Order: sequence, then structure tokens, then C-alpha cells
Amino acid sequence: MKCNKSIIYPIFGWSDLNKEEFDRDNNKIKEYLKIIEKELEKNEYITGNKMTLADIKLFANLRFLMMFHFPEPMRNKLFPKIKK
Repeated sequence: MKCNKSIIYPIFGWSDLNKEEFDRDNNKIKEYLKIIEKELEKNEYITGNKMTLADIKLFANLRFLMMFHFPEPMRNKLFPKIKK
């Protein structure tokens, strides 16, 4: 996920924080997560009611964002279905 570079890399000291890129990508990732959250209102998993490779790939891509960028209270409030 391209957003990881501007959001996660600075957390670990792998790059300097670029506030403009951070704000842009933070807004972008929140929009994407809202779309995914809405899909998960219809289905238990991304493509239906069975876990697929899409769910595993999504988990791998979102893991660090969820762990280090979105505090648990925010995850619980904004993305409860994704967190589940």
C-alpha cells in the first residue's frame, strides 16, 4: 500500500515526515477504509461470507496501519468491522 510510506515509515524512523504527504495519504486511507467498512456491513468478509485471499491480503496491508497509526479507540469507533 503506497500510503504506508508516508504514514508508517516516519513512525519507525525509516524516513522523515512530510506533513503534506502524510495529510493527503491519511485522508485517502480513511476514505478507503470507509469503503471497506461499508462492504463489510453486507458480508462477513470482503468478497462474501467465506474468507478468501483478498481478506488475507487486506489484513497484511492494513496490519501496521491499524497497529501503529489508528489508536484502538479510533479503530473501535470508525472501523469496527475491519477490526473484527
